[in-house]
Amino acid sequence: MRGSLGNSGFYLSQAFDVLTNNLCKQSFLFVLAYFSASQSSSLLMANLAITVYIIPFLFISYWAGRHAEHRNKRRLIRILKASDLALLTLVTLSYALHLPSLTLVMIFLLGCKTAIMTPVKFAYMSERYNGNALLRSNGLMQTLSLSCMLIAVTSAGFILDLLQSPSTFGVLLLGLSAAGLFSAMCMQDSASQVSPPATETSGFTTMTKRIARSALAPLMWAIAWFWFISAMFVSQFINFVKLELAGSALGIFVTGMLAGMALLETLKRHFHAALLPSGIMLSILTASIALYDSPSAGGVSHTDLFDRAAGLSLLLFATGVCATSYIAPLYTRLQSLAPATITARVMGLSSLLNAILIVLSTLFAFVLLQLLALPLTEYFMAISISNLLFFSIYALHQHRRKARHPKQVLLP
Repeated sequence: MRGSLGNSGFYLSQAFDVLTNNLCKQSFLFVLAYFSASQSSSLLMANLAITVYIIPFLFISYWAGRHAEHRNKRRLIRILKASDLALLTLVTLSYALHLPSLTLVMIFLLGCKTAIMTPVKFAYMSERYNGNALLRSNGLMQTLSLSCMLIAVTSAGFILDLLQSPSTFGVLLLGLSAAGLFSAMCMQDSASQVSPPATETSGFTTMTKRIARSALAPLMWAIAWFWFISAMFVSQFINFVKLELAGSALGIFVTGMLAGMALLETLKRHFHAALLPSGIMLSILTASIALYDSPSAGGVSHTDLFDRAAGLSLLLFATGVCATSYIAPLYTRLQSLAPATITARVMGLSSLLNAILIVLSTLFAFVLLQLLALPLTEYFMAISISNLLFFSIYALHQHRRKARHPKQVLLP
C-alpha cells in the first residue's frame, strides 16, 4: 500500500485547507473596506493580518513536529480539520457582526492550525509512501498548494463582489472547510515507521545544531528559498500576468506544473538531476516574463497581440514545469534522508525556516517597491539575479560537501 497513491481524501483535504486559509486572508483585505472608516486603519489591519498568520510558524512548527512523531497522523489531521471548521464559523460570525478584531484573532488561530498541520502532513506522506510514490505525492501536493494559493489570490475579490456580502462569503468558506473535513474523514491510515517510546529526545537547540552540520541543511535552505521567491511571485501575480492573457494565465501555469509532474515521473530514479537546471531556469524565466511589457493600446494588430500572448503563455507554462520539478525533488530528498525517528521534527524545522524567509520576502519587496520605487520589470529582474546567485552558492556548497562528506546524512 505504501507504493499506492489511492488516497485522494488526503490530497483533497489539503487542497481545501490551502484554499480556505488563503481565501480567508485575501477576503479579509477586501472586507476591510466594509469595516474600516479610514484607509490608514484598513492598511494597518491588512498588514497585521499577514503578520499574525505567519508568526505562529516561528514558534509552533518545531513543537508540532516533535509531538506528532509518535501519534497517529490521520487522527491529527482530522482533528485539525475539525478545528478549522470551528474557526471559520467564528470568521463568518465576525463578518456578520462587522468585528474585524475578531477576524484578526481567527486568522492568527488559522495560522497556528496551519503551523501544526504542515509537519504532520509531511510526516504522514513519509509514513505512507516511499521512492517514486513519495516523489509523485510531493509533486501533487505542491501543485495543489500553489494552484489553490494562486486561485485564492486572484479570485477572492471577484467572488466577494459577486456575492455582495461578507457574511455570504463566510458561508462559502464554511462550505469549503466542511468539504475538507469530509475529505479528511475519507483518508486512509498510515503505518508508522517509528515504534514508541521515542528514542530521540534532543531539544530544539541541539537538534538545530545537528541538522545544521548535516546534509539536510542545504535541502532545507533550498526549500525555504523556493518559498521566498514564490511569495514574491504570488504577491505580485496580478501585475505579473499581462493583460493579453487575462484569466487564462492561471490555467496555463497549473498545466505547466502538471507537466512538471510528468517530467519527474519520466526521470524517476534520476529526479534529483532536475533540481539545479530547474532552479537556474526559474531565474531565466522570471527575467523573461518581466521583460514582456504589455503593448500599448494603439498601433498594435490582433496578430501582434496573439503572438505576444502565445509567447507569454509558453513562458508561464515553462515556469510551472520548473516550479514542480524543483520543489518536489527537494521535499522528497529531505523526507527520504531524514531519520524516521525525527522526520516530523525535521519538517517542522523546515516549515519554521520557510516562514522566516517568507517574512524576509515581504521586507525585500517593501524595500524594492516602496523605498527604491523600482518598476515591476526591475523588481522581477532583481529576483532573477538573486535567484541565480543563490543557486551558484548552493551548487558550490553541495560540491564541497560531497567531496568532504560523501555519505553524511545526519550527525549522531
